[in-house]
Amino acid sequence: MLLTPRLIAPDSAYKDSFADALAEGLGETPADPDEIAWVREDFDDWLRADNDMSRRIILADGREVPRVPFTTLWLVMGQQFLGRISLRHQLTPDLERVGGHVGYAIRASARGHGYGQLMLRLALPHLQALGINPALITCNDDNQASIRIIEKAGGKLQDTITVAGATCPVRRYWLTI
Repeated sequence: MLLTPRLIAPDSAYKDSFADALAEGLGETPADPDEIAWVREDFDDWLRADNDMSRRIILADGREVPRVPFTTLWLVMGQQFLGRISLRHQLTPDLERVGGHVGYAIRASARGHGYGQLMLRLALPHLQALGINPALITCNDDNQASIRIIEKAGGKLQDTITVAGATCPVRRYWLTI
């Protein structure tokens, strides 16, 4: 039986695989062990909190800003969580500099297998349905994997900027859908 990766809404059926991905490395910083336990013990409560629009975002420079409406999708294959992609429905001045419309992460054990590019390609119809075209995607200048994903998808580099509080310059790309 051939398994095909697909995008889905976050689903408790994948909570253990998602928690394992958090533990092995999904984001730029390791997940908090308390968050991993929360996902395993009360996924629905964790998901409500994760989608809570009243939660503030803390930027690299320490400022707290409100969230914008977003859609989160998970890339799964069989019973395994592979990665997540967040589609921001609008841009703020801060997101125009860093973050853009799209943010994504692949679990550490699944990196290097083309899942990031596949996830971005599968998300394009969702962006189009949201009326987002073109989409802004940003990545750190030292993130070669993300640069390849964005450029292979057709992203056109607008510029590379320096951002206060960031560890390296940020590349900003526009992707026509």
